[in-house]
Amino acid sequence: MLYIAENLKNLRKEKSQTQEEVAEILGVSAQSVSKWERGDTMPDITLLPSLANLYQTSVDALLGMDRINDRQTKNAIFIAGHGHLRSGDTNAAIKVYTEALKTYPNDEDIMSDLAMSLALDSKGPDVSASDATLDANSSDAGVPDTNVHNGSAPDASAPDSSARDTGVRDAGNDRLSQAVALCERVLSGYQGEKVHHTTRAALCFIYMKAGERDKAIVTAKKLPHTRESREVILAQLEKEPSIDDIDTFLKFIAIGEIDEQDVIEISFGENIVPIFTQAEDNVLTRIKALRDEIEAPATNAGYRKLPPIRIKDNIDLAPDRLRLRHYADYLLDKVYANPAEAGDDILETLRKMAEVNTVENAKTAE
Repeated sequence: MLYIAENLKNLRKEKSQTQEEVAEILGVSAQSVSKWERGDTMPDITLLPSLANLYQTSVDALLGMDRINDRQTKNAIFIAGHGHLRSGDTNAAIKVYTEALKTYPNDEDIMSDLAMSLALDSKGPDVSASDATLDANSSDAGVPDTNVHNGSAPDASAPDSSARDTGVRDAGNDRLSQAVALCERVLSGYQGEKVHHTTRAALCFIYMKAGERDKAIVTAKKLPHTRESREVILAQLEKEPSIDDIDTFLKFIAIGEIDEQDVIEISFGENIVPIFTQAEDNVLTRIKALRDEIEAPATNAGYRKLPPIRIKDNIDLAPDRLRLRHYADYLLDKVYANPAEAGDDILETLRKMAEVNTVENAKTAE
């Protein structure tokens, strides 16, 4: 992410000098100057003060440190990484954060997002030893060694040092080991309370994915409120979440609360399809009527609007199975001999979601 090539070229042109003139002043070849300006090679470190003095600037300015430390430059990293996570391309997110960590080696936000990306890319502790072996083409190629902290072993007295057991590392999954080590490194630092909360929340699910449920529970008890709270995380851990559920929450923690994520997802096997396609009284019509009812001016005192609903047939589900999920919560997950009963359950569940919000809003009003 250095900008020295671009800067050297621009500064030379501002001085109206040729590459040959610069080369003669510095005692190098014109080809060397050309390679610097193309970014093919870098000037020797001993030449940086001479170049800075030649162009009447600083070494920091030559390297482009102002642009490197610019907030927009760093924001672009997270925009790119979050975009890849939303699209499901964890490999691309890992590459973005790994490359960024080379420039910002102590940035806890980047380390935290890289840890969550690595965990999302992992298949969990049941992966075979051969599958867990990393090669040069894997998503972990180039991921920094996270078992050191600023050139030394992590401080055993740092927060959450009990997490540094060998259990996860022996689970046969290098990605999870790297994710845990990055989280530990973040939690051993003192740069920001917010990133520590986010990292600790993610570590709960990384431990769970690695088969370390007891550690997940201990870590969850240290959490704050709301999205990264002990209440939310403990409730999910008690449900023995599946790998898909864990990944859903990891993505939720990594990306944050955005409108697109507040979606009710209804998926079903082929035998449930008729309740959505029948000509009269189909589920879509009934959902629209329910929305009209709960959002009507006369009755909306305590209700909020239902989130968007995403409906899809799922060939991976059994033909008679239906699932209704909000975030990682399966509010419905049943097999139906009679598809009409599935439709009734969907409407009942959606109505209860609205009723829950009525009660919550009423308490708030009090």
